[in-house]
Amino acid sequence: MTKRTHTTPPSDAEARRRALPVLTYSVEQLPSFDAAFYKRARAELSEVAELTVPPRDAKAFEVLIPEQVGH
Repeated sequence: MTKRTHTTPPSDAEARRRALPVLTYSVEQLPSFDAAFYKRARAELSEVAELTVPPRDAKAFEVLIPEQVGH
């Protein structure tokens, strides 16, 4: 069975695939990972809801801030 394509690749598709990635910032500019900060943050978390979106369903969800839900 052959795979159907729904779009036509641009004329420069092969050149795009061969192009090297471009970094928009250097790794040195990123802040260092603060494990203690994330450990403290995780200690205060509690699950209030769970949502599972099957792959390829292209669904969305809204995350409310505490003031919006009365916490």
